[in-house]
Amino acid sequence: MRSLVKKSGVARALAFVFACLLPVTNLSPAFAEDPMLPENNFEYNQASQVLAEDRTVDYSAMRADLAERAQALSDSIQTAQQLNLDVPMAEVKKTQQSAIAHQKAFNDAAAANQSDKARSEYRLARSTFALAYGMSMPSRAVEGRCIWLDRGTIVGTKDAKGMADLFNTLEQCHFNVVYFEYNNGGYAMCDSDLLTKYPTLAAGYDPLASALQEARKRGMEFHIWLRVFAVGNRGLNPMLGKPSDYPGPVLEKNKDWALRAANGSVFPPQADKETWISPANEPGCEFIKSFILEVARKDIDGIQLDYIRFPFQKVGTEVGYDKASRASFEKETGLSLGNLDDKTRRAWQAWKTSKVSKFVQNISLTLKRTKPNLVVSAAVYAFRRELRLSIIQQDWEPWTQSGWIDTLNPMTYDESLDVFIADSKFVKRSTGSSCFVYPSIPYFRIDDGVGVIDRIDEARKLGALGTTGFATAQLDVEKIKYLKLGPNRKPAIMSPHSLPVRGTQLMFDEFAACIYKCSGGTCKPVLATQAEDSQILVQIEEVRQALMQVNDNSKVSDLEAVMPKIEELQKSINKWLSLESMVNRSLRVVYLNNSLNDVKAVLTYAIQRAKLKEQLSPTPSQDTSN
Repeated sequence: MRSLVKKSGVARALAFVFACLLPVTNLSPAFAEDPMLPENNFEYNQASQVLAEDRTVDYSAMRADLAERAQALSDSIQTAQQLNLDVPMAEVKKTQQSAIAHQKAFNDAAAANQSDKARSEYRLARSTFALAYGMSMPSRAVEGRCIWLDRGTIVGTKDAKGMADLFNTLEQCHFNVVYFEYNNGGYAMCDSDLLTKYPTLAAGYDPLASALQEARKRGMEFHIWLRVFAVGNRGLNPMLGKPSDYPGPVLEKNKDWALRAANGSVFPPQADKETWISPANEPGCEFIKSFILEVARKDIDGIQLDYIRFPFQKVGTEVGYDKASRASFEKETGLSLGNLDDKTRRAWQAWKTSKVSKFVQNISLTLKRTKPNLVVSAAVYAFRRELRLSIIQQDWEPWTQSGWIDTLNPMTYDESLDVFIADSKFVKRSTGSSCFVYPSIPYFRIDDGVGVIDRIDEARKLGALGTTGFATAQLDVEKIKYLKLGPNRKPAIMSPHSLPVRGTQLMFDEFAACIYKCSGGTCKPVLATQAEDSQILVQIEEVRQALMQVNDNSKVSDLEAVMPKIEELQKSINKWLSLESMVNRSLRVVYLNNSLNDVKAVLTYAIQRAKLKEQLSPTPSQDTSN
């Protein structure tokens, strides 16, 4: 639902001030520094929303927004009814009527120029339409329902009981993938042979072990979320009794590893909160690799790479002047940073980009050789490629195309839904089906549950098979309500990335059930003959049988043999349903096509993963085991 109320002049000014106070460099998953009580966070957001509203009410924009939401809900109900989808239809319609009543009250207040009443009824209508819409969305059996569990919230649990209570909340929302923040500022959230344990954790408390235990009890995937090159956090120093220029325990012991600015500072000029290990420093990178492999030995499901880039830079604020980086660049390129002209600057950016990508390749393939089913993901920026390479040297397109990264979690944090759609679409288009894309839902910038429903809906329309909530610290009671009653009302059986062939089978079974409902009675396709109906059912069974013959350990050739059968089925179904628009059933055609496209996407990923496994497996001549 893209026709949202435009910001007033006051709201735009407040947004600009907020942007100045919160630089883009901080908008990483690890931005969520401190736990906030859900109730207090919700009240704060509501108060902020009221303060940000201009006193001049744009009735026409509000009216258009409600009209669009009403139509979208009507379409969703119609699709669910035509396909007999498993949604609580009675509750959906009851909530729809409540939303319509608030919409009428808004229109009446607007006509009478009762601005306070109009605002109140608009907010009620908007939120109730969104709730009804969320309830009308199918609760998918295969979906990545991810959330970042941030440092502040982890520390705030205090003990094993606190962690259990937190996971009870996550379970109520039916999250199935948890990204646990493992390190921040160079400190680890558990005992480590390589990193210092976070100082303010309660004595004897191992939050990682507690969180892992709670995740296992509930069948949730547990992934380790890592700050890769950022190994110091100036923001933690006051809380830990350290001076403001303390670089963190890693660089305190290993000063030669530090990435430095032109003036020698370890705090980058444009992003002076963190300290970094230079991606060109080989001993430093080996240290990072070692602590990643250390935690990967635990009973975890995945590793997520965050801060897998250089810090933000622009002309005049570049970093990489430390001895190791400079010497390596000048030796490998024959250029000198003493003469930083445009040619040298472009070469420097490309060189730095290659160092980051080399590290991703190295750690990913090492992990996949050690634990073939471990999922490797990355939290990345959704900036267009040319800008991204220029300012942070993060080139995730080849990472996904090469199979090094299984899922991308783009940090789609803009408060505008249109920007969320554009950024998510860009990342999805840039990766194709080479990996899964789970766009981020910025809980810290969304006032209520409406933005959560809007973003899950738009992500699904784009073909994303999951989303990522940022972060647990801002998961308030309102967002919990919309998730529990809406698209997360039932637990997902699995995520698509965990066992993609099994996921393909489950998703195809859901698709086939919809087709069976379309093949008879009043839902029968327009002018379709009995022979055409029978042929579709024969093809459905052929695909089902082909899928039953493969699993997540099958050979690439066996998996590839299934795809042509699915593509042929899709052609037949489009022909079969070609006249549906004549009876106002075109929406179900779109739904069915999207569902089958999702099936193909998961199978395509399964094929790519199988290819990489075959490449990494030792050949008989290499295998010296008895």
